[in-house]
Amino acid sequence: MPRDLKVEDVEFPRHKPGRGELAEALKRHALFLKQRAGGARASLKLADLSYADFSGRDLSGADLTGALLKGTRLDGAILDDALLYGADLSEASLVGASLRRADMRGARLHRANMTDAILSEADMRAGRLIVPDGRGGLTAHGGHTGATELADAVMKNAELRGAKLTGTEILRTDMTDAKMQDAQLNRTDMSGAILTGAVLEGADLTDANLSDASMQGAILSRAVLSGTVLTGANMVCAVLDFVDLSEVDISDAEIARKLDQIGREITEILRDHQRWLESSGHKGNRADLSKVDLEEQDLSRVNLSAAQLGYVSLARAKLSGARLIMADLTGADLRGADLHSADLRGAVLVRANLTGADLTGARLDAVHMIGVRGDRWRTDLTRARLRNAKFAGADLSAAKLTNADLAGADFRDAVLVGALLEEAVTTRTDFKGADLKNTILESGLPVAAAGERA
Repeated sequence: MPRDLKVEDVEFPRHKPGRGELAEALKRHALFLKQRAGGARASLKLADLSYADFSGRDLSGADLTGALLKGTRLDGAILDDALLYGADLSEASLVGASLRRADMRGARLHRANMTDAILSEADMRAGRLIVPDGRGGLTAHGGHTGATELADAVMKNAELRGAKLTGTEILRTDMTDAKMQDAQLNRTDMSGAILTGAVLEGADLTDANLSDASMQGAILSRAVLSGTVLTGANMVCAVLDFVDLSEVDISDAEIARKLDQIGREITEILRDHQRWLESSGHKGNRADLSKVDLEEQDLSRVNLSAAQLGYVSLARAKLSGARLIMADLTGADLRGADLHSADLRGAVLVRANLTGADLTGARLDAVHMIGVRGDRWRTDLTRARLRNAKFAGADLSAAKLTNADLAGADFRDAVLVGALLEEAVTTRTDFKGADLKNTILESGLPVAAAGERA
């Protein structure tokens, strides 16, 4: 860019295609994708397409450079390899859209909804448009940095594996459960972003700003955190395996509290909780060990039923035979924990990390309760990580495993009658001998042969 070229956000003339013109362009693009006669790649550079509806359209490879797409509906649209350089997608809806390898440099996505969108290998680095300034000259459109703007956007469960996001502005963006393995996030401003349960394995976060970000239960294994700002970040139960922390300051980040910081002995808390249980809440106090570090603690056969254990760190803890009926274990770190023969009926394990845990013979079936709709309270393992966990002989009747990761898990001879496994990952999962009667699998349909074992 020439040194004397001004950088400003000016309004410039845009062409707004008529309904017939746009329909013809889309028709010819469809023929182009099918390699048929009369086809032509859609070229809508700098066009005003605001508030148009392209839901479900295949716009793969379309040229939308600098297009105004404010408030446009692109739900379920296919934009793989599309050119969206400098495009304005503010407040656009891209729910479930596919943008693999799309060129989105310098794009604006302020308050856009990209829930479940696929942006694998998309390029979202900085970029500026050179446009007429209305005075016979040219100007660089896109602000002083040209950074792609994702502030206040919604990207829940978005797929960003290998995406290029260097220098991107992702302030206050909701990226809950987003998958960003090996993404380039160096010098990215993610302050105030919600990254609860996000997967950032192998991501480059060099010099990124994650101040005040919520990273509870995020997976950061093998990530690069050199010079990363983590002031005020919530990193409770975040997984930092194989991460070099020598060049990052986590002293001002929130992490799980140590036992000596909770002001009471664990034995006293357990006794008080037992009195609370035995008196139906009239005596004693309900145990609250949320966000406490209990790694490798021996809690075999303890009774923590109905306890508050959200985001507790119980990695490699001994919990064999423990009673955790209807306990709240939301986001808990239970990696490698020994839970064999434990009673987890009706427990809430949403986003809990049970990678490599031993739940052989454990009970995770529903609790039958009077007054509850359906007369039962399901054990909830929604979005839980159960990779390589052992569930041999366990009872998971009616358990909710929606969107759970069961890759490599052992469910041999387990009971999964009426369990819900929609959208669950079952790669290399062993169901040999398991009772899958009325189980709802990935397709959302029940197992055909009711009562048969796998």
